[in-house]
Parts: sequence; C-alpha cells; structure tokens
Amino acid sequence: MRSFELIYNADEDVLEVMFEEHDERFARTITLNEQIFLFTDPGLTSVWGMAFYSFSKLIGVAHTEFVHVAEASPEDADRVLALLTTEPANLFFHVTDPERFLARFITPNLRDLLKQEED
Repeated sequence: MRSFELIYNADEDVLEVMFEEHDERFARTITLNEQIFLFTDPGLTSVWGMAFYSFSKLIGVAHTEFVHVAEASPEDADRVLALLTTEPANLFFHVTDPERFLARFITPNLRDLLKQEED
C-alpha cells in the first residue's frame, strides 16, 4: 500500500493532500480557482497532491467553478479535467458540468482514500 499524507492547518484553514513523493522543482502547480490548487507532473499525467484554502468554506458550498481551468488552452483544460475525473482527485470532486468547469466538492472518508491506495 502506498502512503498518502493529509495535513490540516486550522489557523490558516488549509488542507493539503499529498499522494506521491515528488521533487518540487519538477512539479507543476495548476490553479483551479482561488482556493484549490493541483500539483502534478509537467505533462499533466498524474496528480501528486492538492491544496484547499478556506477549506471549511469549501465543504459548505454546493458547487465550485474551476475558473482558471476555463482560461487554459483547450488541450490543458481537457488534461486537467481528465485528472479531476480519475483517482485520486475524483475522491474530492465530482465534475458536474465539464463544459462550464463546475464540480461538487466531496470530502472523502478514509476508507475511500485507503481503498484507492490498494488498487
């Protein structure tokens, strides 16, 4: 079973989730919106981690819009949406309207996270 790391900073209301060890010099940070950041490889082929700012507010919204993905090139937007609809990112999002870059934020339980590590 691979490891994952969840770090919550209550003072700053930030949740960081790391799925893979990576060299930050080679990581690509994708800004989904002002509160959600995706850490991936330069080719946008796997999710290494995510950061959620204002986490307590995010868990209370019905939908979130990935406004910065909408501003990306169509090729990059398609790659990011593909990452968001596969594990492990899809444990945190359900993309409800890919054309408008809307998603429902999900808080996975630990069983979901552990299960994806076994696959």
